[in-house]
Formats: sequence, structure tokens, C-alpha cells
Amino acid sequence: MASNFTVFESAVSALSVNSQALSVASQNIANVNTTGYSRQYVVMKSRTPQTTGGHELGRGVEVADIRRVYDNFAEIRLRDAQESKARYEATSGVLKQVESYFNEVGGNGLAKYTSDLFNSFHEVGTDPANTNPRLDLLNKADIMIDRFNDLATKLEQAKTLIDGDIINSVNDINNLAQEIAELNLKVQSSGEGADLTFRDQRNAKINELAQYIDISVVETSDNVLQIYAGDGIQLVNGVNYGQFDTEPNVSNNNHLDLLYVYGGVESNISTRINGGSLYGLTEVRDTLITNYQNQLDEMAGRIIVEVNDLHSNGYNLTGSNLVEFFDEDALATDTAAGTTLLTDLKDSNGAHLRIKAGDTITVTGTVTGAMNSTITVASGTTLTSLAASLQAIIRAAGDNTETVTVLGDGSLEVTAGGVAVTNLQLTITGKTAFNTAFDYPTPIAIAGTGASDTLTVTDFTGASSLIALDSAVDGTPNGIAASGSSDDLPGGNSIAVQLAALQNGLVSFDSGDTTFAGFYGNILATIGSDSRSYANRAEFSAQVSRQAQLQREQISGVSLEEEQLNLIKYQSAFQAASRLISVASEILQRLVELGQ
Repeated sequence: MASNFTVFESAVSALSVNSQALSVASQNIANVNTTGYSRQYVVMKSRTPQTTGGHELGRGVEVADIRRVYDNFAEIRLRDAQESKARYEATSGVLKQVESYFNEVGGNGLAKYTSDLFNSFHEVGTDPANTNPRLDLLNKADIMIDRFNDLATKLEQAKTLIDGDIINSVNDINNLAQEIAELNLKVQSSGEGADLTFRDQRNAKINELAQYIDISVVETSDNVLQIYAGDGIQLVNGVNYGQFDTEPNVSNNNHLDLLYVYGGVESNISTRINGGSLYGLTEVRDTLITNYQNQLDEMAGRIIVEVNDLHSNGYNLTGSNLVEFFDEDALATDTAAGTTLLTDLKDSNGAHLRIKAGDTITVTGTVTGAMNSTITVASGTTLTSLAASLQAIIRAAGDNTETVTVLGDGSLEVTAGGVAVTNLQLTITGKTAFNTAFDYPTPIAIAGTGASDTLTVTDFTGASSLIALDSAVDGTPNGIAASGSSDDLPGGNSIAVQLAALQNGLVSFDSGDTTFAGFYGNILATIGSDSRSYANRAEFSAQVSRQAQLQREQISGVSLEEEQLNLIKYQSAFQAASRLISVASEILQRLVELGQ
């Protein structure tokens, strides 16, 4: 009779196992369109047999495991592809918007307005005594200034919008980190074989996280995952997780830095994230747009100083000279020189010299003794440090009471102590294009007996937003200097002619000598090249992502054709097991009847 019961046991086990197999197949079919779902399958094994009379009698089948089809390398490839795709799409999207700001189609851009300014100087030169060309010049200058201001505002607004996207990304990252930690707990608590759904959900969250930041994943022996972001920032540690945050960076115009908070400890990680959309956003904000701003500022700054250098040497219709056309004082600041900083030194008589990193300033003159010392301009040189160095040189030759003070408008005021400073001269050599001497023809008086001379330092940072007409000419056409001599008024035009010639003359930019039109063309070319480059990278990375997704689907995705075959196979096995029970019942019934 034992053998008859093993028949029933085998048949019942077959019914149970194939019923479970049918359930798994139906689960696969139901999730054919579920993102991140991994196809499941049943692993069957023969049950331990029963030994009777020295013979082994089978006891059927049982479910050894229910597993998911999962390839770790395919998942990592997909994760990396999504990270790259998100990075370049974020960057490309911003650059397309920035490119639209500089649209010169229709001849209504900065190139035209700059050309109009110099053409207007030419018109003033043709009839310097006439007010109408002067009014037109001021109008053209205002239009150009407005365009500079508008571009500067839009670039800064683009950075502010990026900050908003960064905040949203940080919130999403924090939510995902929490959800992954919670799924770690569920996987850990579910036990082997009962955690497939939680594993898939966790994997989907990790793939979503990879779109924001570059991550690496480590699985521990208890089936929980540790997530590391960037260069080793532990974002998720089992059931614990850290949080991202932001804070304004004063030195970066209050744009947001990235912070990481874990266990109450806060650290700045702005330079430690190297992938995903978050990196793409910070890259375009802090590197690409900042580069465009610097170039635009340099162009505005060069226009200011080149025009002012000529204009201040001329005479206006009121007979005044040393009048600036643009307000150069607005650019005075105590900023480190940097490798691209061009500064402007101007004495009270209107003479100019410019310095930048790499220059050497030779200081000569007499106090009690003679001065002949040098100051080397480095990338960290500021107005304050320049004042301190100059003061030390003057004091060493004097009675140690002389002072060099930084004034509120960005000027350096040199004040003598007990002995007058005579023949003070600064000679600048090095990278600057202006290698002439900078003299004080009258002695700097002993304190209290005369006015002190000043040096003004001009930094081009923000020049495109700060460019404005000087108060001496703003709304005052007669304040425009066109003549090179007071004797030629009102008809002299030599300064106006030289100002008009600036349009086609070579200007010394940090990148080399070129015209204003040439330099602005380079700005447009750089923006266009960057936009196309990142758009191509975004398109390529999207293709790679699609390929990685297809590979993942081929391995782990649900095939309806395959599942239909499984349904037929498991249904046939279920029906056969049912028939086996019927046959075994008939046999058992006949045996019972024979025994009566």
C-alpha cells in the first residue's frame, strides 16, 4: 500500500509545484511592461525518495527556489549609460538656451550695436560742432550698453535657474536614498526567496539615482546594498543613509554649493560629484557659463578702457579734458589678479597703466632716501596687498610714517609722513601691453599740506553688467571729446577719428590680439561649438543607453512568447498530475474491492 500512497504524494506535489509555476508565469506576463521588473522562474528538484524493501520509491517534486533573471554587468552598464545620458542632456539643454541669448539673426545683436557705436564716433568726427551726431552717439552707446547688460543678466539668470534645478535634484536624491535604505530593510527582513519584488524595486531606485549622480554599489553578505556617490561618499549604508544639501557660496555670487550630511557631520562635496545630471548642471553653471561671462566681461572692459584712454586725452565742447566716456570707476574692486585679470592704474591726472598677473612693478622716487624696488604681480595679488607692498617700499626710504590707503572707491591714496615723496614713478613690465612709466610730476606733499595722489585699480569682472556712460557725458552731448587740442575747438576731430578707428584696430585681449568684432565672433563660435558638442554627446549617450536597456531587457525582461510556452508546459504537467491522481484512485478502489 505504501507504493500507492507515494503515487498520490508524487501527483499532489506535481499539482502544487506546477500550480506555483503557473503563478510565476502569470506574474511575469502581468509585469511585461513594468520598468525594472526582472523575469522570474521556478527551480524544481526531486523530493527525497522513500525506501521500502530495499527499493527507492519517488515522492514527487518540490520547489527548490524561485529566482529572478538578473545580470549584474548588464545592470552596471545600464546604470553608467543612464548617468552619462542624464549628464549631457542636462548640459545640452542649458547650452541651447544660452545659445539663443546670443542670437545675431536679423542684425540686432551685440556685434551690430558695437559697430554702430564706433560708426557714430565717425559721424561725430565728420561734424564735431554739430549736436545731432553727438546725440546719436549717446543713443547708440546706450543701446550697446543695454545689450551688454541684457546678456549679463540672462547669463546670471540661467545660473539661478540651474540652482533651482540643483535644489530639485538634491530633494530627489534624498528621497531615493531613503527609499533604498527602506528597501534594504525589507530585503533583509523578507528572507531568502521572498524578496524578489523588493530587490527589483530597489534596483529600479538605484537606476533612477544614477541619473542624478555617479554611484557605485556594493552588496553585503546579508543581501543589503551600500551606495557610494562621487569619489566615495557613502550615501546609503544598509538601513542608514546620508542626505545632500545646498548652501550659497558667497565667492560664487551666492550660487549653490553641494553639501553632504551624515551622522550630524556636514561637508562640502561640490567637487566630488563627477557624473549624472547634477554634475552636468554644476559643470555648465560654474565652468561653461562662467567662461562666457568672463569673455563678455573682458570685451566690455576692453571697450571701456580703450575708449576712455583716447577720450580722456581729448577736449570736449566746453574745453575740458581728462573726461571719461564710460564710467570706469564702477569697475574698481579689491579682487585677486588671477591669470586673466587685467587691472587699470590711473593717477589723478588721467594717465593710465594696466597690470595683470605676471607683471613686475618697479617703484622709483625719493623720500629721505632713494627708492628702486619691485613688486611682482601674482594671481593672488589684490588691491589691499598691492597697497601694503607699496607702503613698505616708501616707508623703507622715508621716516616710516608714510601710508598707502585703500579708499572706498577702490583707489590707493599715497600720503607722505614727515618728508615729502618726490618723483614717485611706477614702471610696469611683463605681460601687459602697456610698458610705459607712470609718473607723479608734482611731489606728494607732507601730510596736511596738500592733496594726495591716488591709484585706481579696475577689475573686468562684471564689466558687462556694470558698463555705463560716465556722468560727464551721459545726457550731455557737449561733454563728448572729439578734439585733440583746445585750440581746435569746436571743429577739431582727431580724437573722434581715433575712436572710430578702434572698430578695426587690433586690441590686446588675454587670448591674443584681435578686433572687437573678431573677439565677439570667437565668443559666438565658442558657445556654438560647446552647444553642438554637448548635443552630440547627449545624442550618442542616449543611443548607448537605449542599447544598454535593450541588452538588459533581452536578459531580464519578459518574453510573452516564452511565457506562453511555459503556460502550455505547466498546464500540461498540471493536467497530467490530475490524471495521475484519478488513475491512482481507480487502482486503489479496485484493490479495496479485491480485498473485501
